[in-house]
This record gives sequence, C-alpha cells and structure tokens, in this order.
Amino acid sequence: MHSTLLRCVVVTSMLAVAGAGLRAQDFGFTCIPNVRGTPTVRVEDITALVGELNLNCRGGTPTPVGQTVPLVNVQIFLNTNVTSQLLMGNNSEAFLIIDEPSPSNQRVAASGSVPGLIGLGGNGIIYSNPGSTSNQGQNVRNVYQGRLVSPNSVVWLGVPVDPPGPTATRIIRITNVRANANQLGVSSTLNPTEVKMFLSATGITITNPLQTVATVQPGMIFSVPEASSEKDCVAPSGRSGLLRYREGFASSFRRRSDETGFNNSNFPNNDLNGGNLGAAGRADHGTLLKALFNNVPSSVQILVGVTCVPGASHSDANDDRGSENR
Repeated sequence: MHSTLLRCVVVTSMLAVAGAGLRAQDFGFTCIPNVRGTPTVRVEDITALVGELNLNCRGGTPTPVGQTVPLVNVQIFLNTNVTSQLLMGNNSEAFLIIDEPSPSNQRVAASGSVPGLIGLGGNGIIYSNPGSTSNQGQNVRNVYQGRLVSPNSVVWLGVPVDPPGPTATRIIRITNVRANANQLGVSSTLNPTEVKMFLSATGITITNPLQTVATVQPGMIFSVPEASSEKDCVAPSGRSGLLRYREGFASSFRRRSDETGFNNSNFPNNDLNGGNLGAAGRADHGTLLKALFNNVPSSVQILVGVTCVPGASHSDANDDRGSENR
C-alpha cells in the first residue's frame, strides 16, 4: 500500500516542478544511488534522521569554456512526512552536497541564492575545492539548501551541475533528511517497516531511484515492576515503584551527538535567504524519557526521582543521554 501511495504523490509533485520554468537540459550522464548505511529508527520518533543518499554520477561532457553550466532540479519524496528542521519559511536543513568537500572547503548556497557558473572545459568545475585557481575565481558553491514543497517532499532548484565526463565521477550527497517514523508504524509481519525515498532529477538518468533509507522498530520498552520485587524501592510510608525504560534495540537511546546530522557551524547564522544555516543538522538534545500520570486524585502526592535507581542496570533507568547536550 505504501508503494502505491508513493507513486501517486510522486507524479503530482513532479508535474509541479516541471512547470517551474527552470532549465532542464538533458546533458547525458547517469547516477547510481546508494544509501550510506541504512539506520534502524524508533517508531516513537517523529524526526528520525534517515540514511544519507549518495549519487555516483558519470558521463556527459564537461561544459565548454564560456558556456553556462546546466541547471538541475533535484527532488526527493518520502513515503511519510519530511520533518527536517525549517530554518526560514520553507527553507530546510536538508542539504545537497557535491563532490565531498572537506569542512574548510564547504561553501553553502541558501535556497533562492544559487550562483550561476561558467564552464571551464577540460575536467570541469572543481567543486571539492572552490578556491582552486582552476575555477578562475568563480563563486563556486558545493552545499545547497533544499526547500520543503509538500509534506513529504524537498526540492533543490536550479543547481549548476557540471557533467563529469566519461572517465571521472561526480558525487552528489543528500543529507539531513528527517522523517516521521511514527506515521508509518511497526510492521505486523517479519519484514520491518521501511522508510522509502524516491529521487528525481531533471537532465540526469537515475538508476533504481527508489531506495530504502531506514527501517522502523520499537525504540523503547516500558514497564512498571511491582515495588516488592525491587530493592531500595519501598518508602517508609506510602507506596513506591520503579519506572523501567529499556532500549527496544541496540543504541536506540542516544546522546545529542548521535542525533545530529551534517553540520558546519561556520555557515552563516543569519542568511537573508536561508536563515540560520549554521544550525542545520544539529539536534536540540539527546533522547529524553517521559512519564505521564493520569487520573491522580487531589489527595495524592506524586514524587519522582530524576536519577538512576541504585542497583538498576544501565538500560533500566534514565542515564545522561537525554540530560546532557553531548
């Protein structure tokens, strides 16, 4: 059922992009997608960070000297809502990165401010090193900000992509895509629920454009053992109990650094088009555990501890993964 719904949404959204009036030249090269690790994400998570998608691209002819580098529209669609942080309006923290530049060589282009490029012939634009003399002083950008265009879709409009030629490889990486895993739920069969990403690009042939970017599993097991079965859990008066939180799968409770995606704090924090680009990819905190008490009589007082219970195992009680921003 998910794949049927996905195909319907894709057709509608692609028609909208095709009508945007941007150049969509077919300059004849092919990209093969692969996912850089397919993570297991928590079904409780509405902002699950999915796996990064790499496009390994070859073919075409580098843009001749003096001609404008062709512009490409790249769009992704999920089978659930995209929940990447919005930095300004619908401008997203989801980025498209070309040719894996090192952090010191990363130059970001906010949505709506993508510079044009002029072809150099030879081996084409050097995206990995914008300051290279081979680029002839052009304002080369290699990190592009996406824009949320529907609940399940992000688009990068008018990205200048110079074909790499038949002997070179151009790498296009899509990162910082977060998904509402809770919307998909957990599979009732032995096959886990999957977060699917469909990719389209004008002027580029993409093989196998539908990829699995995450699998969904329960991330937490909660229980309230009887007080008599736990040492040090009975108060002098009244009744005490233990709230037990266990990981649903290995490392489902994570620190802030584990929840953070691609981030470069040197990016501008007040870009007029893109917003706080330096905050893109950065998680607000690690895993937080919550207890909600309902139907408590007015005559009853509830006291809750905030530290681990002595003798409880590491996975049985709250640790510093959600209490410290590390």
